[in-house]
Amino acid sequence: MTAPIPIHLQAEDEDDLIVLSGLAQDMVARVADMAYVAKARRFVVMGQRFCWEAASTNNPARIRSALRAESVTSVRARGFSPFESDVVLNLLSIRTQPSENGCQIDLLFSDDKSVRLQAEALDLWLEDVGQAYPVKSTPDHGVIG
Repeated sequence: MTAPIPIHLQAEDEDDLIVLSGLAQDMVARVADMAYVAKARRFVVMGQRFCWEAASTNNPARIRSALRAESVTSVRARGFSPFESDVVLNLLSIRTQPSENGCQIDLLFSDDKSVRLQAEALDLWLEDVGQAYPVKSTPDHGVIG
């Protein structure tokens, strides 16, 4: 397997977010692997990202990755409790919209679960922190291309 090049991306606008969201799609993480550090105004999700950039090689892979948001002032979960530490979430997309105090960043997961971040600005990072490893299948969303 040819290992994907580790990703270190920052999204500061809508165009950046489209790319970052596409690469983060199907990242899986346990609730226990999410943290909001209010003092640092940082929200982090550590998970296993599906390597979409290598999917066309017929060698599907995942890699340990950090999804990090800066300048976060509040966090709200919907559809799950932050105390359900073993619940596994599957990230479908990331969206943002302007708000009174900056922007809202929505992490949308399968099964109608989500995390809403209130932030002063869009400052989102996706960083691979491990080595890619092979997996048996590619996520399938039932969309015919």
